[in-house]
Amino acid sequence: MDLNLLLYSFTSLFIIMDPVGLAPIFYVLTGNYPEERKKRIIHKTLIVVLTTLLTFAFFGTWIFKFFGITINSFKLAGGLLLLKIAWDML
Repeated sequence: MDLNLLLYSFTSLFIIMDPVGLAPIFYVLTGNYPEERKKRIIHKTLIVVLTTLLTFAFFGTWIFKFFGITINSFKLAGGLLLLKIAWDML
């Protein structure tokens, strides 16, 4: 595997998921929970995230073809979603 592709993919996913920014939110929401429950929540979250990422990594093309979604329509929908979010922020 190309090292540049691996580095690009990792940094993209790291920025999108923003674990540094979400850590304070997690600790505020689970501040009163016992440590064992916090660990279970983290474990379940990791399983769901990894399952979702691996599903789309291996079957994403087939899923898009099944629903008739093209890359250009996906980009357009993402751009429109970002436009709506930006407009709401104004």
